[in-house]
Amino acid sequence: MTMIPIGLPDSSEADESGEDVSDDFSCHSNWRMLKQMQASSGFKFLALVIGGGITFVFTVVFYCDTLLIIRHLTPDFTGTNVIIVAPLVKCNLAPGEISFALSEGVSVNLPSSISTHTDLACWQAGSMAQAVVGMGLQGTLLFLDASLHETLPRALLAAAALRQRAAVVVWNHASAQHLASRPWVKLLQAAQPDNALWASVGSNLLDDRLAKDISCGKRPHCGCSDPQNTYVDCLAGAFSLVTLPLPDQVDVLRDTIQRGKLSGIQGCPSAAFANGIAAKVLWSPDNSDGVVETLPRGKPAPEIHMLVDCGGDNATHPSKEAMEQSLLNRLWAGVDRYHGAQPLRKNVSVTMANCRSMHKKIPIAKASFVHAERLDPAKLFSTLSSLDVYVTVGSDSRDHVSIIPQVQMGGVAVLSIGNALSKEVFEEGVTGFTADTPSEVHQALESIDKRLMGNVLKRQIHESALTRFSARGALEQVILGLFPALATSL
Repeated sequence: MTMIPIGLPDSSEADESGEDVSDDFSCHSNWRMLKQMQASSGFKFLALVIGGGITFVFTVVFYCDTLLIIRHLTPDFTGTNVIIVAPLVKCNLAPGEISFALSEGVSVNLPSSISTHTDLACWQAGSMAQAVVGMGLQGTLLFLDASLHETLPRALLAAAALRQRAAVVVWNHASAQHLASRPWVKLLQAAQPDNALWASVGSNLLDDRLAKDISCGKRPHCGCSDPQNTYVDCLAGAFSLVTLPLPDQVDVLRDTIQRGKLSGIQGCPSAAFANGIAAKVLWSPDNSDGVVETLPRGKPAPEIHMLVDCGGDNATHPSKEAMEQSLLNRLWAGVDRYHGAQPLRKNVSVTMANCRSMHKKIPIAKASFVHAERLDPAKLFSTLSSLDVYVTVGSDSRDHVSIIPQVQMGGVAVLSIGNALSKEVFEEGVTGFTADTPSEVHQALESIDKRLMGNVLKRQIHESALTRFSARGALEQVILGLFPALATSL
């Protein structure tokens, strides 16, 4: 019997077959994993797209809601016609014109330099007129001249024809006092619409005195006829609002107004705060190392240039000399501490102005100094590019309130000795410093010294002043003071 062998696979063939099966399983497994990863990544991508879309929509909705809230909280000045009365026609804000219409697209001819009090007042009134244009409002720029009795009634008629509320803003309080005494002004106000109100703006108002309390005798230029001093009761019956650039002054003025009402004065204006207006033209970033004769540079070594302004008047306030000297002693002691902490520190170059106690030599070991006696503010403005620190000495902030905005616009730090100036005047520790002790003077000089390099401090102070002392901010405050319903209707 023949036996036929059964064919069995060779062991090597079996191995190969097992490898093929294993490879097929591995490929299928990898393919499934790849499919799962693709499905998973597709889901993640889809989730990312959906999540991003939801976030985008939420962001847009939140942004729009925020804009609506801000718009709702911002007063709407639309419908306000602003009539600015500048102090003098020779301001040249509108060359050849006695009346200049303010509307979108027009430009006011602001002074290119500040060398006199008139230049500063013109710049402030002109910048407020430019703010009218910037706010999208209509109005008129007028001048305190012989033709005002014709141009002002026409401006009020134009506002009435447009059915707009009229805000007559007179710059400054001395000009307002002059207008309030004019018979034609009283006749005009008797005929004007009820929504035409007048405001007196500036810093030259005596907040704690009334003209009726002044004993003038036979002096012709006294009381409401005084060209230098302005009293709130002289504005009664003609002006609805007076503004001052310091909240403390406003508080004192309100007490004075209340006292006037109790004594029988009718039609007293209300008092409100409006920030000071600084002249942008005082900023000279390219001339920060300029040399000024009244502020000695001394040796080529770096110095801190300091102007000490006591704001005093020897003839009027002799009793303040002792207080002034005490405050000056604190300043000198602080400067000595500054030098003593590190002998290689910058020297301090000091110029003293408007001080009652004028010494032959300042008691500071390392300092150069000059006594300038009376320093006209206009002359001060021409020296700003060489100054680093403006020091106010005295307990009365009114002595310096008109100067402080201007020096900060010029990039000069303020150091107040003996008077805590309000936050509306400067930012404590950044653009200005209040020091009551020698140690605080030392700390302030340390901070100033560290930031003088590269003009960093000057630029920081200037940029802060652009916002803090803007004409637009002041104008908005004046309009809200005249028409408080614009704020209460929010």
